[in-house]
Amino acid sequence: MSDPNIGPDFRIEVQDYKSVANPKPYVPVEDITNYERSKSRSSTSTPVFHRSVPRRTRNAREITFTISGLMNLEDPGQSILRMADEEDVPVNIRVLPNGVDGFTQFIEVNTQNHSTNAEGFQETRFECSATEEKVAVGLGTDL
Repeated sequence: MSDPNIGPDFRIEVQDYKSVANPKPYVPVEDITNYERSKSRSSTSTPVFHRSVPRRTRNAREITFTISGLMNLEDPGQSILRMADEEDVPVNIRVLPNGVDGFTQFIEVNTQNHSTNAEGFQETRFECSATEEKVAVGLGTDL
């Protein structure tokens, strides 16, 4: 039996969106305290004549990401996400749950939040949506 993955093994990295034609290395997104990837699919029901059960149509799967943590204006990874939001362009992320194996996926930043209070750290949150299918890295993952 294998051991469960633990938080410190997790890595999220981003590739400079301006380097699509000439790819640059991925850089870590630092000071992240929370990551969430959600997959959901809704359906549409249509009542039809002479049928007791409506016809159901499954809609496309939606994949969303939330990347949040302590704001670090000098972190290259966070800066790439902020600029991708500002310039409204997709960016490629690499998610490695065990630090080695995982996937890459193009995402768009839909919402960027900044919050703080008088006694705490400033925080940032990026809410994103996948724009393409994920591509396995290493052994991949079934997330």
